[in-house]
Amino acid sequence: MVRPALVAKRFGNGRKLLALTPIMHRPHYYLVWIDDTWDLEADAWLDKLEKIWDAISEEFGARRDEDHYHWPEEDSAGGCAWWVADKDDVMSPRARRRRAHPTPPEPR
Repeated sequence: MVRPALVAKRFGNGRKLLALTPIMHRPHYYLVWIDDTWDLEADAWLDKLEKIWDAISEEFGARRDEDHYHWPEEDSAGGCAWWVADKDDVMSPRARRRRAHPTPPEPR
């Protein structure tokens, strides 16, 4: 099971959740709140990608040693893949279980 790294910095209005996975470190991925107007199918959003990698590096550090890597350090050298994530991805496994199987109310 992979637990994504949630990036604290929000971009734009922060209403869309981006999942970003460094190709060389799959299946690990980051979750980043971005502006909901960003079209991830258009090349124009790629200009913002560098700022996202900078934020990841500032928050988690960057890979400095070629032989050692510790998730969630930033290492975007091999490229990345991305998709729009579900807001449930930011919930802990425990919170997801509780939501799936709520405790019945106490009888009165």
